Amino acid sequence: MYLRELLSDSVQDEIKTALRQYIRTEKDRVVEHNKLVKAQLAERKSQINALIENLASGKLPPEVVEQIGGKIAALKQEMEVLSVSEPPRDYTTEQIITWLGSIREAPDETAVRLLIERIEVKKDKEKATTEFNIISTLNSVVGKNGCGGRI
Repeated sequence: MYLRELLSDSVQDEIKTALRQYIRTEKDRVVEHNKLVKAQLAERKSQINALIENLASGKLPPEVVEQIGGKIAALKQEMEVLSVSEPPRDYTTEQIITWLGSIREAPDETAVRLLIERIEVKKDKEKATTEFNIISTLNSVVGKNGCGGRI
């Protein structure tokens, strides 16, 4: 039932619209990524400066100097990796719609597991009923745009 509704034409249209809205915010996600990288680089630079100050503070045992040198080298390597990191790329709307279409044509257990984050079961003893709430993995994209409650 869940998969049939998720893959219905009307929900597919809502998913397409929501994905296009989500993709339009890619610039914001890139800016946020770059700010995060800049902050992480500044933090590591601050750590390196603190370690250099420790080295300059006076006579230290050789093993401590070696540990500090190793830590500085590790921080510099992290900075190199961070400086070339790129923001994660999302799938395109067309790729996701094609994927959902192929699931509609031939649904399988793996596909269902990819689309369902979790299933919540609530039992109401007074009414002698059980309620199932299926949480979709697509809510992280679609839910932000107002149609996640339906799927």
